[in-house]
Amino acid sequence: MPAASADGTTPLAAPRWVLPPRITWATTMLIGLGTAAYLLETEGAGASLFASAILGTLGALLVVLFRRVVPAVVLVSAIVAIICTASHVKQQTTEVLLHAFDVISLLSSWSAPAISPANIESTRWVCWLPW
Repeated sequence: MPAASADGTTPLAAPRWVLPPRITWATTMLIGLGTAAYLLETEGAGASLFASAILGTLGALLVVLFRRVVPAVVLVSAIVAIICTASHVKQQTTEVLLHAFDVISLLSSWSAPAISPANIESTRWVCWLPW
């Protein structure tokens, strides 16, 4: 019979793959420091401070929301990866760098949701459809 948890309930099944806390914390620190090093390398010192402050605030809010550190680190790192990929796609397609104003203008535009299948070929890079 499985041992009871702290709240007195018995788990339905014991998980097979449970990582020790030291490995989990080490992996979380490695991912977080890797993301910070990537920002420092790609953004430079001044912009990296601003980007790190924004992403750190987002990470702290996610920790408060999830009450877990690992999902917050994974989501913030995924956001950095998505922004990096979007920037690369935009630069390869339009030869213009991605700017924060691009995202704000796209989200605040009343015509942005009007992308239809009829004009999808001209806006394929916006939707990231791989055909």
